[in-house]
Formats: sequence, structure tokens, C-alpha cells
Amino acid sequence: MTEGLPPDAAWMRACAEAAALIFDLGANTGYTALWMLQAPAVQEVVLVEANPRALALAAEHLILNGESLRARFVAGFAGAEAGRQVQFYTDQTSTRGSLYRQHEKDAFAPNQAITIPTLTVDGLCQQLGRVPQFIKVDVEGAEVPALQGSRTCAPPA
Repeated sequence: MTEGLPPDAAWMRACAEAAALIFDLGANTGYTALWMLQAPAVQEVVLVEANPRALALAAEHLILNGESLRARFVAGFAGAEAGRQVQFYTDQTSTRGSLYRQHEKDAFAPNQAITIPTLTVDGLCQQLGRVPQFIKVDVEGAEVPALQGSRTCAPPA
């Protein structure tokens, strides 16, 4: 049921309709995960977020809405290969951020970045021993590397 939801919420909820496991890459503050968790088939959403402040707010939102048992929170950046340390540009006081400084240049003071580890979709699948039925990717301009990290778990069609 998507009636009354904002268009983006309705779209995510509809995409999640038949998924038991969802990876939310670029989960930000968890609103998309919360919408997707309303689909009856969804058993678990793995929220992956590079901005620790945003991920903490995502956890708070899901806890306050009674959905924390069906959520897993992973701090890191979904990329083409795991185990690298990358610069993630954020002002550390907001929930915005990007791997690319120029992506949202108005959001950051010069040279404000944190170092974060990369992970891959394949690595998440291996750790969980499961494959998601739906992967939402919204990583502020770095969608291609995130999808390149899914060579075996969810290979290109």
C-alpha cells in the first residue's frame, strides 16, 4: 500500500514489495529503509552509510519506529573493492557527504573529510550468507563503483 506516501517513498516501498532481504547502500538517515520495511515480505534491511552521523540518526529513526530488530547498521562506503581507506567529504555536523568533494561543494568546508573503510556488496553477501532480493543504491555520484563491488552476489544482467 503506497497511497498517501511521497512519490519517492511510494517507489521504494513498491520496489521492496517482494524482497525478504534488502541492502540500502547510502542509507543516510534511514527514511528509505523505514518505508521499505513497511512492505510485508521484508524481513531485514542492511543499512550501509559512510557518514557516521547519518547512520546514527538512521538507527535512532528505526528504533523510535519499532523497526530496529529488522535492521542491521554498517558503517562504511560501498565500493568496487573492500578493505581500502577512502576520503569521504562531509562537514561532520550534517548528514550530507560524498566520495567526491565537487559533488556537493556547497555542503563542505574546504578539506573537511573523514577516512572510512570500503566494503562490497559481495562481501556483505558473504558475511551474511544470504543474497538480497533488492539493492537500493544512492551514494552521491559513486553508484558505479558500488555496483562494481557486486560481481558474484548480484552480477550484471
